[in-house]
Amino acid sequence: MLRAIAEVVVVVVVAVFALVWIGTNVSLYLSPLGMLAGVAAVFLFVSLSHDNVEDYGFRWPASARSLALTTLAMIGIAFGTFFLLEPLLEPIFGLPNLDVFEPLTGNLPLYLTMLAMSWIGAAFGEEVIYRGFIQTRLALAAGDNSVGWWLGIFVQAGIFAILHLYQGWTGVIEIFVFGVAVGWLYWKSGRSLVPLILAHGIIDTMAMTDFYLGAGVLF
Repeated sequence: MLRAIAEVVVVVVVAVFALVWIGTNVSLYLSPLGMLAGVAAVFLFVSLSHDNVEDYGFRWPASARSLALTTLAMIGIAFGTFFLLEPLLEPIFGLPNLDVFEPLTGNLPLYLTMLAMSWIGAAFGEEVIYRGFIQTRLALAAGDNSVGWWLGIFVQAGIFAILHLYQGWTGVIEIFVFGVAVGWLYWKSGRSLVPLILAHGIIDTMAMTDFYLGAGVLF
């Protein structure tokens, strides 16, 4: 277990350091590429442990039906979480702080850049790191039982949420609940990252498009 915890810490530190470095020295809007450094660390640790990459979500869903249902379920979790929790949290903590996305409105080059970052850094990078590695690594180290999987689910959701602290406490709480629900979905739906990456990309594409159009439908 200590080795698993150490590997999780290293993956998170590497990803965060790369995010901050790129955001500070290159461009804030390219910072999601830093998640790929964390992904590289994930593959390094999986390789060193001689584990099967399929155990970490790199497998196709059992069927096209499973792919479709899991993808739709995650999208439903996202909308359900945010639209149900926000009215409860807003009077206490206010609305999530999404000012960082305001420059997207009417800015086509930035919009296209953020779409690419959403799919590469968020959809692929975050799902590989949080659900694929952190959750699975801790669960397997704890004995591959229900206790271990719930431990992995809550830890990855907590880290996932804290790294969105720039959105304020409403955003953090919403993302934590979302992370727990998606972690459970990943565990129970066959442990394939494919539908999670697809759904995450679709959710972020909808959000970025909403910001670009200045529609205010989703946010």
